[in-house]
Amino acid sequence: MNKNYLKISILAIFFITKLSSQTVNLGELAINANTQFATIFDFDNKPNGDLLIDGDFIAYANFNNDGLVTYSTPSNGKTFFIGQKLQLIEGLQTAHFQNILFDNKSAIVPFHLTTLIEIGNNAAFKNGIIDAASFNGKMIFDDNAFHTDASNLSFVDGKVENLGNLNFEFPIGDDVYFRPSYHDKAVDINNAYTTQYFFENAGSLHPFTSKEETILSIDQAEYWSLTQDQGSEKIILSLTLDTNTTPATFFVENTETELAIVRWDETTLKWINEGGVTTDLLT
Repeated sequence: MNKNYLKISILAIFFITKLSSQTVNLGELAINANTQFATIFDFDNKPNGDLLIDGDFIAYANFNNDGLVTYSTPSNGKTFFIGQKLQLIEGLQTAHFQNILFDNKSAIVPFHLTTLIEIGNNAAFKNGIIDAASFNGKMIFDDNAFHTDASNLSFVDGKVENLGNLNFEFPIGDDVYFRPSYHDKAVDINNAYTTQYFFENAGSLHPFTSKEETILSIDQAEYWSLTQDQGSEKIILSLTLDTNTTPATFFVENTETELAIVRWDETTLKWINEGGVTTDLLT
């Protein structure tokens, strides 16, 4: 029964493709383990479309999901976004990918993420920055998910959410700079945090003149926005300096001062010194 249904879905897809240069799923489409499905046209998963990715799904153009995109947990399904022009990743529903790879050299920022996508295992960043900030998109990593190869060549410019309590490096940045933040392992598996990096001055939002007396100066070139979406446990946060983005004065070591993480407090309306431990300053 499943095999016959899959044949019907594919026939419908290619029939519509010839008319509108789109690959459209109107029913159930299963990409089984050890099989491959590729489309050079825009892929459109309609509201009544169910896409199961247990094999390899290769998208060379835009991807839209208004239905269900999922995978079987025991499988090792992988989605490849490999294009030679701008690729939109959009839709009304969250797409659930087990593994995903971004590899597009057509531009510095070839991916526009306008929706929510959720990663169950691994996101591989090879080439191409993912712009989520301009379109209110977000990439979500499940509690056991991770990522590989994030660099100045490929990262998320926008919001990234992490679920769970494991060590996690947020694959975020801005402009052409990969500037991750790090969370140490915690206790509460219900933790959920969202982080975004900004290569810009936070003073227009929160004046640097309003600060605790122990704070001498604040990095005016960059900042991270961190929100706790779920859970009550506080995490250990790590940030880094970068010679490409951080002002040179923060690399000058002084026995009478120390680097620390500061945050804006909405109750007192001032910058608060959270302290911290400094390791190697040069990155």
